[in-house]
Amino acid sequence: MKYIAIIDYGAGNLFGIQQACINADLKPIITNNKKKILEAEGLILPGVGSFGYAMEILSKLELSNTIHKFATSGKKIVGLCLGMQLLLKKSFELGEYNGLNLIPGNIEHISNFMNNKIPIKIPHMGWNTIEAKEQFYKDSIFKSLPRSFVVYFAHSYLLKSIDKKYFLTETEYENVKFCSAFKKDNIIGFQFHPENSGPIGVKLLNNIFGEK
Repeated sequence: MKYIAIIDYGAGNLFGIQQACINADLKPIITNNKKKILEAEGLILPGVGSFGYAMEILSKLELSNTIHKFATSGKKIVGLCLGMQLLLKKSFELGEYNGLNLIPGNIEHISNFMNNKIPIKIPHMGWNTIEAKEQFYKDSIFKSLPRSFVVYFAHSYLLKSIDKKYFLTETEYENVKFCSAFKKDNIIGFQFHPENSGPIGVKLLNNIFGEK
């Protein structure tokens, strides 16, 4: 493998992701150079912060079209946390913003998912269990992993109105069940932070990008 490009647009735990990739026997490079991104064998879109601001920066750096071109190449692209959300059509975080629209679905505040009137603690932060959906458990992403395992979350917004055929994993938080990972062809999204999830996160990255 030539290298994995980690997009640098000022919104993500870049060096933590870089180290997780190194631990996964990958060759990561942190860059916002369009040529280097398109030449990469895999792409990671990180993200910490607000959806609207992140899309604004991607637009200013002229990276939105680059990400689209990469996605159509068939090579794997992985969005992490906010980066996952940016892959969707639209977000209602602090307004209404269009995303990269690589997969249908919207992003809404956790409170919109409440199935009772009992307040829940927001943000959802810390360790929680994800469970692979039955139809995806044999996917190579989960090679040598149990069907349920614990990863690290830090978010206040969730994916809504996505077709369940794209659900990789589901998670429950305060009686709210949500899609915590999705896959559509070569496009993968993790609501959690694999770079903060110890050996499990490293194994996931290796399973995705380390395939022969």
